Amino acid sequence: MRIRRSHAALAAAAATGIIIAACTDSPTAPKNAPPSLDPVVVTAASLLGSTGTIIDHAAPSKCITAGGSATTTAAVQLAACSTAAAQQFTWQTNATISVFAGKMCVTDQGAKGANYDLIITYPCHNTTNQHWTRNSSGEIVGINSKCLTINGSRLMLYTCNAGASQIWDVTAAGTTTTTTSGLTIAISSGNNQVATYGAAVASPLVVVVHKSGGAVAPGVTVTWKATDGAVSATSSITNASGLAHIGFKVSSTFFTSKATATAGGASVTFTANGNGTPDLQGRKIFPSTSPWNTDISTATVDPNSAALIASCGSGNQLHPDFGTVYNGAPNGIPLIVVHGTQPKVPISFRYATQSDPGPYPLPHNTPVQGGLSSTGDRHTLVVDWEDWRSYEVFSAYPQSDGSWKAGSGAIFNLATGTTRPAGWTSADAAGTPMVPEMVRYDEAVIHKLISHALHISCNKTRWAYVAPGRHAAGDGTSTSLPPMGMRVRLKKSVNISGFSATNQVILRALQHYGAFVADDGVGFMLAGVPDPRWNDTDLHQLTKLTGASFEVVKMGTVTNVAP
Repeated sequence: MRIRRSHAALAAAAATGIIIAACTDSPTAPKNAPPSLDPVVVTAASLLGSTGTIIDHAAPSKCITAGGSATTTAAVQLAACSTAAAQQFTWQTNATISVFAGKMCVTDQGAKGANYDLIITYPCHNTTNQHWTRNSSGEIVGINSKCLTINGSRLMLYTCNAGASQIWDVTAAGTTTTTTSGLTIAISSGNNQVATYGAAVASPLVVVVHKSGGAVAPGVTVTWKATDGAVSATSSITNASGLAHIGFKVSSTFFTSKATATAGGASVTFTANGNGTPDLQGRKIFPSTSPWNTDISTATVDPNSAALIASCGSGNQLHPDFGTVYNGAPNGIPLIVVHGTQPKVPISFRYATQSDPGPYPLPHNTPVQGGLSSTGDRHTLVVDWEDWRSYEVFSAYPQSDGSWKAGSGAIFNLATGTTRPAGWTSADAAGTPMVPEMVRYDEAVIHKLISHALHISCNKTRWAYVAPGRHAAGDGTSTSLPPMGMRVRLKKSVNISGFSATNQVILRALQHYGAFVADDGVGFMLAGVPDPRWNDTDLHQLTKLTGASFEVVKMGTVTNVAP
């Protein structure tokens, strides 16, 4: 079986503006809209799969309310918040916001994203005028980058301006609880934020406490406790409006961080997610004796090295296939860390006979390479911290029911160093693990040491593999073509002293541990994990080196595969 890989990334977002006017449209069927996803509207990952209310930030007692029913189209209203089904909206993975058990979706009736377009509920068809995202300002952005805007008791589209009529708070089901004394505590704002690993979220976590009669409760002590994160204070007091707040830092390691607020025995929990590269705290991946952790700086050069390097791309620049952002999406292969308690969900594979069966511990908002709209490789890597296993997926697509579909998937024991069966692929074309081969920010910048082999691609490869490779995806049978799993290293003669400290860490790893050929594509593309803290300009200095700066480490027995 031939499984090829490509390199791609895609996704973006934008918005600006001013507000308000009258709308007299009746809630009739929307006009026809193009079926494709508007490129400026990408579902907010922190909300995917959640169900709850959408609250007017300026008037927290008012919530978006679906008109009509599961079968009847009607205008969306702003009404007093309640537990009614008409106020329970689900943020679907296809970027729609559904209600009435997924039957109806929040829809721009005009379908073109014009100012003053009436917002209605309409049968879900996944069209562009039903795609929404909530940005970091709290605006809900739809077609043509226009924002959901309050217009009296109804809602309309209008140019985004971050005004009071366009800011929304979102709660998940169960974000309000009641104490035995009759007090209620609820999340007011600050839930489902995203911050760089180890950094503070942009907005405070805010709760509101009410008395049993519905009046706000000032002077109440709210206690705070973090799980995989850090709160700025362990307690705070509600103000005259019944509000209490704290600051919150996300974990430097775990994808999901939580903070629980408690008042009088009742609690609500905030969730935040990390963005970038998790810090694995120097924890060793695979035994010291594994090929990935073996220093090959003095190993013999393969006698066919020159021809193999030429086929791989001797004139190609060493190019970091990772960094901050590219084409609107995080640049690189995303990696997250979860606890062993993370629920495992079903996953189906196109190449099921060479994939480890599910379930896999994939959160609904697991980041995908290139973003949710990507047409590229769509890798995603998840590490279970307690079980110390990696779950590595190629061509990953989240489904609205919480399950996933993918091209292939592999599970590796990071303590023992699992090997794939002979001839099996993994999430990459060589059948090798990806997590141990990534350039990671925590190693290169925080700990300043990479003591393992890395991951590169070649222009063309052979229908063959060599250990630790287990799978081929070739372009021919010539012995001048690199087999998957071939190991290259940066020549000792290359002077790296003129590079930055971060780049020297990467280049030193390439001199001592080398890189395995694990993908077809542009030769000497170096794989890594995205992070907003990378310095793209500095990383670009690596392109001063070319494939000619590398040599092939002497290979063992090559396994040929029939094309």
